[in-house]
Amino acid sequence: QLGFAVYATTNRPMGGGNTRYTKALTQQAQMNLLKECRARWCRATVYPKSNGDLNNTQANGGTGYGDFTNRYINWINLCIENNIKVSTCLIDSLSTVYGNIGGGTNTSDINSATETDKTNAYDAGFALGSGFMSRYGYLQLRPVIELSNEIELFRDILKEGNVNGGLYASDYFPNKVAVAVSYFKGMAEGVKSISPDAIITTPASSGYKPLYLYDLLINEIPIIDWVNWHWYSDMQANVGAGNFPSTGQGVANIFDFLY
Repeated sequence: QLGFAVYATTNRPMGGGNTRYTKALTQQAQMNLLKECRARWCRATVYPKSNGDLNNTQANGGTGYGDFTNRYINWINLCIENNIKVSTCLIDSLSTVYGNIGGGTNTSDINSATETDKTNAYDAGFALGSGFMSRYGYLQLRPVIELSNEIELFRDILKEGNVNGGLYASDYFPNKVAVAVSYFKGMAEGVKSISPDAIITTPASSGYKPLYLYDLLINEIPIIDWVNWHWYSDMQANVGAGNFPSTGQGVANIFDFLY
């Protein structure tokens, strides 16, 4: 059964200064802001190496983070102390997998999606998921793990200029999709191999109608617990103005549509 959750706020850099996500100079200052807005959840985005290690990996907000392992561990502990739940977004290594296959740009597909390609993708995803949880899974009793962020955009899976917003297979690059599904299946099973009680979410999507991709992910990865769909204010404004792309489903509101 898929769960549904709304975050009270998000928090990517986990403290660290003047970035596009927060101007809080310390993690405690960031926590104070979260408590001020009565947050119950926050999101921590991390950029692990292909083996799941966070040591000195670059994070959103810049390169001056130092040892990101300590930053992440300290932030999780601070959230636990303040009774704030954390969803950890693990940024994938899919671009490396695509690069190994060859081809593929923001306007074209990768060269192939053979069984070997998909097996290699699965193995890469498993290594990242299991590696991360073997290092940091102990921090929470039941961690929430997001299988990366807005892959249809950042991994150029969704075709530019598509007219259906992600509703149909024709909106996507087929080889990229096939390899991505294998990768995230490996990543999810890697997480569960170390932390069986972890809650797994789909990769986040910012698309209006990512239904084709989500149907594939949910069908191929049945251990997914939650759908992770970013719904931005401009999208809601478009729905209110009647500009939401027609689905033929008589949508009364976006939550009915997603359900």
